[in-house]
Amino acid sequence: MRHRGKNRGKNSNLDSLLDTMTNVVGILVIVLIMTQVNVADAIRRLRSALPDVSHQQMEQLVEEVRHIDEELALLNSPDGVDYSRIEAVQAKVGLLRVELEREKREVRPENELVQLIAARKKALKKQTQVMDALEKESSGLLTELASVKALVNKPPVRVRLPDPRPARDDASEILMACVGNRVYVIDGPALQSIARKKLETAGRKVIHSIEGAVDKRKTIYKRKESEAYIVATNTGNTMAAVTLRTYPDRANATLIITPRPDGGQAISEIRESDRGVIRMLMQQAFLDRDYVNFYVTPDAFATYLEARRIAEVDYNLPVGWEFIDQNVKIYKGAVGLRFEHTPPVASPAPKPTPKPKPRPPPGKPNVLD
Repeated sequence: MRHRGKNRGKNSNLDSLLDTMTNVVGILVIVLIMTQVNVADAIRRLRSALPDVSHQQMEQLVEEVRHIDEELALLNSPDGVDYSRIEAVQAKVGLLRVELEREKREVRPENELVQLIAARKKALKKQTQVMDALEKESSGLLTELASVKALVNKPPVRVRLPDPRPARDDASEILMACVGNRVYVIDGPALQSIARKKLETAGRKVIHSIEGAVDKRKTIYKRKESEAYIVATNTGNTMAAVTLRTYPDRANATLIITPRPDGGQAISEIRESDRGVIRMLMQQAFLDRDYVNFYVTPDAFATYLEARRIAEVDYNLPVGWEFIDQNVKIYKGAVGLRFEHTPPVASPAPKPTPKPKPRPPPGKPNVLD
């Protein structure tokens, strides 16, 4: 490889260095020129923003600054203080303090004002409660007045008090219940038969034991299981529901019959129609020469009067009635059903007593009026 010589001679080429220096200096010159231009432009903008001040205004400002400097020097010197003015200010401050104390004595404390406001609110609340009670009482009196007016304007109802007498020996009782505006047929034997069939279909679930020969078999049922099964299966007919009551010391039981809320027939339907269970049963009772006995709840007396009119006028039936509690429950013996029980321990036989004279057999109960 060919090497360059270290010594180039006196006429070496310095063009590159000159170009570099020239370029740097040129840039600096351009930057300096731009800076001067921007500064001059900024000064022109500031001058344009400042207000124009005349020579007279300038002298006035200088005079004001001189007066302020003189007042400041006077305030800083002890001889420049006006003690008469200080005394006047102190006297005025004293008067203001006296007036403030008087105002404090006249104005009630904050706690007392809070208590006064709470007491006023409590009294207002009490008066509001009294007013509400009076309005409620007034409303009740108005309602009672309206009911009294309706009762006064209501036409009188002819009521015949019961005059019990016995029915015929060959007559049977047709039992009905009047609850609200509905009339129910209480068919005790049919409901007993339904309860018996329910227990028979339950099988071993409610059977305790079976006694006797094939032709005289007697089924003994479990007490609690039978009661629960009768309730669970909603035993009864469309008129009434049946529940069962058993006893731990007795083999027999009692059926409790309760009218269904959605059962029976409305008295308006019975009055307007010649069909239905109630009229059909009254027609059959007339053919069999039976009589009708009504159970009447306190809210169903008008219903009973209309049902009685239908029975007496339309079907020529003897009628009896008696009041019953609003919560209607009719008790009938569960004929033919036997339940497990524990007989009570027999007590020692008492000494024999002379037999009383036999009484005549009782007659038919007084149920008609």
